[in-house]
Amino acid sequence: PARAAVKLVLCVVDGLGLPLFTEALATGRAPTIAALVERGTLHPPAASSFPSLTPVCLSAIATGRG
Repeated sequence: PARAAVKLVLCVVDGLGLPLFTEALATGRAPTIAALVERGTLHPPAASSFPSLTPVCLSAIATGRG
């Protein structure tokens, strides 16, 4: 039998630290992200490096290539 498709939403908020992220969810200032969290699973945010490698990392995540 065919495998069921797995849905994934990757939400990247570059430059937002964990304390502000947590506060935004708790105070209702991030209702869309909160709605996604209610319907799925929230993994702890990762810490990034400096200088930012976000464009490179997101390109690899989106394409599956290094």
